[in-house]
Amino acid sequence: DWYAEDRLARLLDYARHYDVDMVADNIQFVDLHQPAGSNGTTAQFHPAGTLFFDKMVQSLPRTLSAAEFILGNCPGPRNPCLGLIKPIFRRSYIEQHGLRWYAGVPFGDTSFYLRCLAAGGRLLLLPEVLYYYRRHDRGITHTSDGLEVLQKRAQRNRELLAEHAKADQDLIAALKRRQKSIDRARGHLQMQRFLQSAKYREAASNLVDISAFVSYSVEVKWWRLRNQLKRLVNYIGS
Repeated sequence: DWYAEDRLARLLDYARHYDVDMVADNIQFVDLHQPAGSNGTTAQFHPAGTLFFDKMVQSLPRTLSAAEFILGNCPGPRNPCLGLIKPIFRRSYIEQHGLRWYAGVPFGDTSFYLRCLAAGGRLLLLPEVLYYYRRHDRGITHTSDGLEVLQKRAQRNRELLAEHAKADQDLIAALKRRQKSIDRARGHLQMQRFLQSAKYREAASNLVDISAFVSYSVEVKWWRLRNQLKRLVNYIGS
């Protein structure tokens, strides 16, 4: 990954102006491609664009609560996966609350951000793209088994529910909703694999995964169609 030369200075300016404990910018996804007949690689901006969706960008900059952060980190096409943000932190805030990184814990970044927010930290999100996130076939999202990743996310979310059991009701409700979202994504992927490998008996025997597969597929297809129509309207309008 890389980021703009003036990124840290700009994040610091925002942090001071809004008096926040954490500040994060938008992220541009970049794919790395191997050109045919070449030993080099070329960078290409990802067609999905940036981490924050257009509608979300229009509401920024603004602060985010712990519950909003969790709801923005649920699997699904309508969520930006806020666990990918790369914030900077107010050092005195970290020291004051004795906050520590989750060493060796899956999805430790998401867990740490949540711990900072649950302790009363203020997170500011910015619309500017200052961070560039490289995607390549050796990355964790390509080399890890999708089902295993979702199972680890589900387990970690259950641990977060236990850790924040005494938090406010909005955060607890958000974590429970995220648990259902992760379970649905896992069910969708499991059913997809059953069908691809022609394991129809296993597929038919799991009604929960069938329901997850149908609802998740419809949501993804509708979201893609909606984005295509939006791009068409914007093209015609221009």
